[in-house]
Amino acid sequence: MKQQKINFVAKAAFLKNNNQQKEVSSPSSNQLPTLPEQKKMVPPIISSKEIVKAFLTEVRSGKAPDQAKKYLAETVLAHQLNSEKKTTVTRTPENYAAHVRELLTQYGNYTFEITKLLADGDKVYARWKQSGHHLTNLDGYNATGKPLNEIASAVYRVKNGKIMEYWIQMDRFGFEQQLQQQQEN
Repeated sequence: MKQQKINFVAKAAFLKNNNQQKEVSSPSSNQLPTLPEQKKMVPPIISSKEIVKAFLTEVRSGKAPDQAKKYLAETVLAHQLNSEKKTTVTRTPENYAAHVRELLTQYGNYTFEITKLLADGDKVYARWKQSGHHLTNLDGYNATGKPLNEIASAVYRVKNGKIMEYWIQMDRFGFEQQLQQQQEN
């Protein structure tokens, strides 16, 4: 309480000395008066982990694909980790949003569950399960309308509050088995 009174007095003196007299209330509610300079404070820093979680929850989940621009840099390197042929695709917020809309066409309104999220500095590891339905031709398999699950993971690199690059892999063997079984039943 003593420290609050000192701070209050210092702020009141600052305002008076700078000819910026304002009505200042006493700190009865444990809040100190706000100086004009404090209103221009930098927004709180959001961690890489929080950025990736928000991106996955809002964009990759299919809920709001067009919000990709909030989380992705203008150009993002998307490394597709396949054992037989590694590929890097250049993504933009616009073509990533189109990619998610394509997933919605292929799987319908799927559920998206983040099952693991770990961060180390600017890199964030995420694993998820996506559950939808087989609504379009996929990898040469005709649509069945049956449930279809995808397990995938990615490491995202975040810089200046934006996803700059990621390395993604999915359980393609398990996915392929589901597609084959659907055709047999």
